[in-house]
Amino acid sequence: MSGDIVRPYLRLVRDNARTGPQTFRLEQVQNALLPITDNTLGVCAADGLDESILVTLITNLRPSLVLDLRTAPRFDFGKFNRRVALDLFESVGATYRDLGANQNPPADIVEVIVKAASTSEALLKRPASAVVLLDAGVDFEKVAVGAAQKLRDLTSTLWELVLFGPLEADVSAKQTVFISHANPEDNEFALWLEAQLTRLGYETWSDVSALRPGEVFWDSIEDTIRNKAAKVVAVVSRASMKKSGVLDEISLAVSVERTKQLNGFVLPIRVDDLPYSEFRANIARKNVIDFSGGWAIGLAQLIDAFSKDRVPRHRQALGLSLTGWWAQRKPSTLAVTSNPETLISNRFRVKALPKRLHSYSGKALVERQGASLPLVPLKGLWLSYYSDLELRDLQISGLTHESTFSAEDLFAGNVSLTNDLRAGDRQRLQHRLLNRHWETFLLTRGLRLYEMTGRQPTPFIPDGLLQGNTAHFVDVDGKQKRRLVVGYSTKRSVHWHLAPLGYFSTSHETTLNLKMRIVFSEDGQGIWPSVERMRTMRRGFCKNWWNDRWRSLQFALMAWLTTSPDGIPVYNGESGPLLVESAPMAFHSPVSIREDLAEGTEDETAAETDTEPSEDDLDEGVAEEDASQSTGGV
Repeated sequence: MSGDIVRPYLRLVRDNARTGPQTFRLEQVQNALLPITDNTLGVCAADGLDESILVTLITNLRPSLVLDLRTAPRFDFGKFNRRVALDLFESVGATYRDLGANQNPPADIVEVIVKAASTSEALLKRPASAVVLLDAGVDFEKVAVGAAQKLRDLTSTLWELVLFGPLEADVSAKQTVFISHANPEDNEFALWLEAQLTRLGYETWSDVSALRPGEVFWDSIEDTIRNKAAKVVAVVSRASMKKSGVLDEISLAVSVERTKQLNGFVLPIRVDDLPYSEFRANIARKNVIDFSGGWAIGLAQLIDAFSKDRVPRHRQALGLSLTGWWAQRKPSTLAVTSNPETLISNRFRVKALPKRLHSYSGKALVERQGASLPLVPLKGLWLSYYSDLELRDLQISGLTHESTFSAEDLFAGNVSLTNDLRAGDRQRLQHRLLNRHWETFLLTRGLRLYEMTGRQPTPFIPDGLLQGNTAHFVDVDGKQKRRLVVGYSTKRSVHWHLAPLGYFSTSHETTLNLKMRIVFSEDGQGIWPSVERMRTMRRGFCKNWWNDRWRSLQFALMAWLTTSPDGIPVYNGESGPLLVESAPMAFHSPVSIREDLAEGTEDETAAETDTEPSEDDLDEGVAEEDASQSTGGV
């Protein structure tokens, strides 16, 4: 992240893994080092539930479904009661289902959760989130992992887990998870793994974060492996198998394992394409967890192994948390100051919504390839802001116009089509409709769809759509700049494309929320590499794209889409305009973080250009050539 005073806004959720009555842990939902997923499952045990937790949980996760599997589903704590709780659920559009009152206890809690989720249309789409409330004493962690695994299979997407409940540990047992890895080649992965394990309550140790200048490092390493480690995680890669330090650590750990008869003490994890035949003999016969196909998938398997071997977790005893871990290990160049700061978000206000809606019957036929349907199904009909004439202009046929409604009345439940729907369902209907119109708008501007089985189609900018594949914009400092939105990597022989995914939401006001993504093609138009190669390239290509780069891509995209002084006309037809502001919402913080980058750590490829072109703007391949030098992410 640069030292600019303006930075992007990060969405956070809270967890009640607390060290005191009112201490919360902040956990980032999206991180560039994680496979991107919009799906979140929050599981909360009754003995971890109170008024503040419930409000924090619901308002941050904004679930579409709340499943209550407690045998006594009560909300009488603090100022709360059942009516207040139900109002809270409805305010975020969540459907509340009481499934525990008649089950004492449920025969299989995971199956109950999955069965309920499979009947929820909202959870089968992206983004999706759900909250599950369980009785005290239930193994809520085991339920959460099992449910997340089955939801992953059901929806063909990854799910983020957020756990709420008491965690106790045997403080007399060895507690540390020692991470052995190649330094510096695998530092980024090691830091990511440490952060993920710490947020789940494990105490971790690695040389990249634990050793201090001047410390006799081997003494610390040997003491930790012999006397403190509950597990030694060996990060196996092409680099680590050539590092004498890593091989020494593994040899010591294997010796301790054999001497003390600690079955499974050493746990190897594979993080790249190193063939299993090239593993060192002392770990070659062990069960290996493969992270090369996805870090989140590998992490789930690692946690399952820890759980089976009862590796201690002790947030309450030692006060470990992600924020505490970061406070202990953050670079000395970072400091919180009392200077106010403006945070630029990825949210854009909706200035105007169409006044009318049309309903249609029939089967929509699209007469041109790559078209989008600005239609949402409801009770055997189709809803759209587009009139029948406007649909024909989009080369969409096969529909018969049935009725025209006031949009306000329809979403307020004042017409027969929606008067039996809950407020949350009506709001989600509106968001789905707006999402489809946004997608249609992007395609009418020349974007195309990247479609993959089981995933939401993503609009992307094809090669040649913009002159020079470059968009011009005014940055937050008031300077005219430009940013390449499509490029070619000579190193990987692929084209990269900016792929903006947008979705609408409503809290106090309706906003368009953008997620900037990158997809890769072989021809610049729509011939795609394999899913695995796409994931690998995205992780390597973008890993030194700092927040200011993503922010500038967002500015560049929205500036190019803006065709009116009033903003971006997503729809401007007979039903009235759907108008989105071109400038993002900003938030103001009374404090800021000062970053004094150490000499030699600046990301030279991340700087935008003003008026003169640079290698960065002319050939984005330059950005990836130096990616291995980066020490951070987005």
